[in-house]
Amino acid sequence: MFNVTTDGDYRDQIRQFFQSEFPNSAVKSSGDTLELLTEAILASGQIRLGPRPGVESLFEIRKHLKAVIDSNEPVRFLMPWGSEKPVDLQTVDVAEIVAMKTLACLQGRVESIYRPGISIRIRIEDATAPNLYFNDRPRARLNAQVYTDSLIDLIHTLEVQHFITPVPETQMTSEDAFEREFEQVYPTLLDYVKASEGVHDSERTVMKQYSALKELGWMGTIADDQRTHYRDTYRKLYGSSDNEATELFARYLAQSLVRKRINILGNGDWTDYLGLSFVRSVPGEPLGRTNRRIYYRTMPANVSSNHIPPWRAKGYLVVNENGVRPRLASWQEQKDYVPNVVRLSNGEHNVNVRADYEVS
Repeated sequence: MFNVTTDGDYRDQIRQFFQSEFPNSAVKSSGDTLELLTEAILASGQIRLGPRPGVESLFEIRKHLKAVIDSNEPVRFLMPWGSEKPVDLQTVDVAEIVAMKTLACLQGRVESIYRPGISIRIRIEDATAPNLYFNDRPRARLNAQVYTDSLIDLIHTLEVQHFITPVPETQMTSEDAFEREFEQVYPTLLDYVKASEGVHDSERTVMKQYSALKELGWMGTIADDQRTHYRDTYRKLYGSSDNEATELFARYLAQSLVRKRINILGNGDWTDYLGLSFVRSVPGEPLGRTNRRIYYRTMPANVSSNHIPPWRAKGYLVVNENGVRPRLASWQEQKDYVPNVVRLSNGEHNVNVRADYEVS
């Protein structure tokens, strides 16, 4: 182990540069470890989705990191994950492979600085899929089962289960139990959404509909740019009308509240953790819900400029004279892919990965 000693106005930054270049060999103080660990997790603009967190978020992130360093425990992340692709009966594909590589690289960066590494719990939203896709619940239920099973198989086959733990919602609750609670929440939330349309945000908290929603555990208003974001998303994904999009985003937000009410967030016995997400931050979302959340691209921007969360993306390969490169596409894109399946096997664990490709 070597020490780094230097003088000057920028001695701390210069010392940490040498420590980060040889993290396994450099002697570090707890303060050095905190700084290096923060930078490893925030990552570069190639990996991070969006700008660096603001001052308040950095304070909260560093508070968690300092606590785990003091107790010599892994850095804890809770990550939401969709439970099905937009196309029926789809298993994991190249999108999930590159997403797991992104998480494995995070583990590698952290472990080189901080030996306990990271622990990620992925909440797979399989119990709530039939509720969100309520127009065809049996199909949603089957699609969620097919995709969820393949994602869990992938995690074990790739041997990343030592730092990634899949937590399907169906291990925490039943579809019926979730539905009963949802029926208590959704009408009140939809009533508030509709009644507060066109009302100034500062006046929304004094409405009787907001008081009823607050009694159920809701916190914060639903800002106009947040409403616009969700409506635009559902119009794009499903061709929804304005009214349908409103009802869909009300269902989505009601689901979030139900998860909190019946304690199926996926954090288990964790009381302190950071959020990690492949989904972009939502405009207008209250800072209190996001100030410990870090956003990542499914794959680095220098590999693909396109970003889609893995469960929404069609991951495929491009084959040319320079080799094989992964890519992400929307399922609405029309391409002449060559159908292909790769089987990964590892002892008792195995999984079929869709690896369609195009030749360029």
